[in-house]
Amino acid sequence: MHRSFLLVLVLLMGDLCRLSAAPLEVAKGVTLEVEERSEPRPLRLHWLEADLKTPGVSFEVSGSNGEKPGEASAALPTQVALDHGWAAVMNGDAFTNLSGDQPLFYTSGLPVNVMGLAVSDGETYSQPSKHYSYFYQTKGGRFGVGIGQPPRDLKNAIAGFGRIIEKGRIRSGKGGNKHPRSAIGYDAKRQRLIFLVVDGRQPGVSEGVTRHELAELMRKRGATEALNLDGGGSSQLAIVQNGKPRIVNRPVGLFNQPGTSRPVGNCVGIKAPPLE
Repeated sequence: MHRSFLLVLVLLMGDLCRLSAAPLEVAKGVTLEVEERSEPRPLRLHWLEADLKTPGVSFEVSGSNGEKPGEASAALPTQVALDHGWAAVMNGDAFTNLSGDQPLFYTSGLPVNVMGLAVSDGETYSQPSKHYSYFYQTKGGRFGVGIGQPPRDLKNAIAGFGRIIEKGRIRSGKGGNKHPRSAIGYDAKRQRLIFLVVDGRQPGVSEGVTRHELAELMRKRGATEALNLDGGGSSQLAIVQNGKPRIVNRPVGLFNQPGTSRPVGNCVGIKAPPLE
């Protein structure tokens, strides 16, 4: 009896440290889950998963701005999702203005250059950099994470600040600063895409994670390969239902003010059939 009572108490304490809302079906094959934790600090996690076996579900990357200056035009992720007909969207790579500086004022339509490899539906609009890893999909549908020279038959690719999981092993060292973070990965069978946005810079609500903690979260979720995307005020996850976009996390996009969204250089998204 004594042992049983202790076991129940431990389970109840575990529930208090980790609360998760029931997953929301966003579109066919796409689910969203919001999770709140009190350990190791207040955290709010936003998981989006896409089942690639579901007909009509596909991975997408936003494209270039064509003949305009720069490689892309800054845009709000919600607008990107609407323009492309996506069911879900997350921010992508870091970016600079055309002078090479980080934009001080984030304005939709601002011409920008993204920092690493960017490919959208077979069009390469930003070349790879030795300083930035990338998440890619080949035209044959194979996913991977790499750095340096990419495969020749790319369909989509997005760059980030580093590979955090490789073959199931964490590649990021412990320590470092805690920030809002965005990550993308896939499972061992390469049949499930995993998006994660962790809110941060909000004391007592969600205080952010290190790169190592981000990798731990992704690995426990089942990711065997994962990339750390742009974070900080750019970290945003949104869904579209019945033609209406909704940001599901609480970004600190403008001057670290919670609940403000900023335009970003490019985005990753999921296209999926709507629910009946």
